[in-house]
Amino acid sequence: MSNNSFKVLQVNLNRSGPATESALQIAIELKIDLIIIQEPWIIPKNQDPDYRNTRSILHPSFTQILPADLTLRPRTLVYVSKTFQPTVSLARESPPDPDLLVIDIVEGNQKIQLLNVYNEANQLGTGLRTI
Repeated sequence: MSNNSFKVLQVNLNRSGPATESALQIAIELKIDLIIIQEPWIIPKNQDPDYRNTRSILHPSFTQILPADLTLRPRTLVYVSKTFQPTVSLARESPPDPDLLVIDIVEGNQKIQLLNVYNEANQLGTGLRTI
């Protein structure tokens, strides 16, 4: 990255809407570039059998990146500040796992990957962990 630094806030929100709003406000006050979230608050599921049309709390200063596979409840999420200059996107290599989110941060010919992992027993009931 050209300036070689950016600010990251990592937080487990315990599925709380008010905690999400607080994290977004703190991120603005601290000029955070990326908010890495585990257990995000997700719009309650209606009759949909999966989460493909879900999202968390929207904010005019941030965009959201959710995991590649949304057939189960996503337990990871990344908010990206709209003022952050590098391009941030879901990595092609991001596995189809709602507990693991891999993002690419690209500026010019430099790229780094950031992994957001919720390392808890999977949602399928097998007892396996993400890592």
